[in-house]
Amino acid sequence: MMIRRNLVHAITVWAALISGIAIASEAIDPQKFVVGWPLELPSQEAFYDVPITSEVYQHGRSLSELAILDANGKPMPFYRVTVPSPIASENQTTLGVSPIYVQQDDLSGADLSITTQGGKTDVVVTRSADEAPTPEVTAFIVDAREVEGTPVAIELSWETLDRPFMMTVSIDHSDDLTLWRRVGSGSVASLAIDGATVTHGRIEISGRQGGYYRLQWNRQVSDWWLNSVVLTTSALTTRATFDEVTLSPISTPTDDPQEISLYFDVGGALPTTSVDLVLPGGNRWANASIQSGPSPDGPWRPVVSRQLFYDIKFEGERLSSEAVSLRRAETRYWKVVFSSKSQANGVQLRLDYPEEKLRFSADGVPPYQLVGGTLLDEAGPDSTFAAVMNTLDPETSNVTEAKLGGRTTLGGLAALEIPTEFPWRTIILWLVLLVAVLVIGYMVVRLARDMFTEKT
Repeated sequence: MMIRRNLVHAITVWAALISGIAIASEAIDPQKFVVGWPLELPSQEAFYDVPITSEVYQHGRSLSELAILDANGKPMPFYRVTVPSPIASENQTTLGVSPIYVQQDDLSGADLSITTQGGKTDVVVTRSADEAPTPEVTAFIVDAREVEGTPVAIELSWETLDRPFMMTVSIDHSDDLTLWRRVGSGSVASLAIDGATVTHGRIEISGRQGGYYRLQWNRQVSDWWLNSVVLTTSALTTRATFDEVTLSPISTPTDDPQEISLYFDVGGALPTTSVDLVLPGGNRWANASIQSGPSPDGPWRPVVSRQLFYDIKFEGERLSSEAVSLRRAETRYWKVVFSSKSQANGVQLRLDYPEEKLRFSADGVPPYQLVGGTLLDEAGPDSTFAAVMNTLDPETSNVTEAKLGGRTTLGGLAALEIPTEFPWRTIILWLVLLVAVLVIGYMVVRLARDMFTEKT
């Protein structure tokens, strides 16, 4: 029995020794990361949220290369708090419109007589008996009293014209047709651009449930007539907050010489939700497709099929294409393929992404810093911490916002270089493990011998 106790004691000692080596390596040298951001904590709380800016995505490269360290280099558990999807159910209701007329007097066929007598001048306009004032439509009224939900957009449908036009339409709301409040305005147009017909009739509004809507325009377009409108209501109660980053193209890698492409580098895996082209100079358009990939050499995944992007001016009005909404795409490199070389000149890429946060537990020694860009396996989020936090009541978890300070360079690009130094620590650990195995084996052999001796 004494031999068995000694064997168990030996195993326990060696296990403790090995665990001690692992525990001693928990602290991380900040120089093993490319950059860092000091964290400003407004108070002493248990949990904090750190904003993930485009700079963090750019220099941190990916979530697995981020860490939050305390003053001693000890990593704090963290995870990313994702933004709920902004997609919500939308209902569309087609409504008729009622024109509002005003009488416009046409005096071209009238007789004008002027008489002066006694220092007094009389002006008399005589109209023919068969001539009546010409009515003119100045607005359309939409009755939305039966529409349920809060309107977020109005889309206009009009008679097709054989010529291009553009005008600004203003939209007002009233509960009783007396007091009107402006709820939105936007460009309405039908233009021919690069062989394609562009029709724009949707206007975003900050509407109210029920009541009436009045549509007016800044210029009269001959023969333009509004047939109906489509009122879009949304059941969305909370909207995600988004930010944007605008990128200039990087040097083009060797590729198909027949393909006219621009390449863009975000710097990290930015969770993109919409993409658009920035066309400088005004009166520009481009037929282009957009792809994304993990490196400048691909492989490339189609994101947006070929379509028309534009930013044009017409008759004093300006009209731009809308950004293309995407399913969340966490990627670093983007590629835009154009139909002609002239369309690619000076083009930039604009990406929208949700403003998400890193939530961490401040159980170390302040001050803390967010560090990013590393080859260490110890970096990255803690799934166990995320699972535990998701079980807590948000009202009682007391999460406080932390402020991200200015970026500082730590180890620089050297932190991403594979070290060539001799792996002393690894060899020592393996030697310790080997000695432990030999000792345990020796103890087992002795135990077996003693047990055999006792039997004989």
